[in-house]
Amino acid sequence: MRPPTEEDQALWSSMLRFIPLDYALLPYLSKSGDSSLSSTSPSSVSSTSTSTSLGKTSSSCSSETSTNTKGHLVLLALDDIPPLNPNGVGRKGCEGWRMRFGVDVLPEWDNSSGVMHGAVASFLVDTCTSAALISLQTDNFWSPPMVGGVSLSLDVQYFHPALVGTSLIIDVEVNRLNTTLANLTCHIREEATGKVLAMGTHIKAWRPGPQRKNGKL
Repeated sequence: MRPPTEEDQALWSSMLRFIPLDYALLPYLSKSGDSSLSSTSPSSVSSTSTSTSLGKTSSSCSSETSTNTKGHLVLLALDDIPPLNPNGVGRKGCEGWRMRFGVDVLPEWDNSSGVMHGAVASFLVDTCTSAALISLQTDNFWSPPMVGGVSLSLDVQYFHPALVGTSLIIDVEVNRLNTTLANLTCHIREEATGKVLAMGTHIKAWRPGPQRKNGKL
């Protein structure tokens, strides 16, 4: 993976209208009853190497160049965008494409036991896997009006608790992607240790919007 370019960051910023992070997490997830997350900022993301259970992976993006999504969710790295298919439909070789995010566990995400609520982990899996599909869209491939597709199945397994204040690394990988279906996996890791805290799989469906003929649907 490589650090995001200005173009990548611009696309990530444009995704925010599809990712209403400030109000998607319901007030019951917050001790204070305030679902606004904009007042909390993440810890600095430095240009260091993160050790994971799968080996050494580089996170070479500083907080100065990362997009700070409404205060905390940060795009860290991604693979090069695959080229268009010769037939003009979709992209070639999307399987194995990866994207990485960083986020701190906020106090608003506390499940009253000092750890991140399971619903938040599910939301992060949904959000980050959908962001990957939006990144790969073309004019005729996973594009509006059904941008990023719709969920058919979202499954999350929880292995270890994520304490409030913990810095997380979220890795997304596209396992399968064609013109109608997508299968993605997402690993949520503790940044300091590389320990996998949760893992999610997401299956999504997409179809093109209605075609216009003579300016009419």
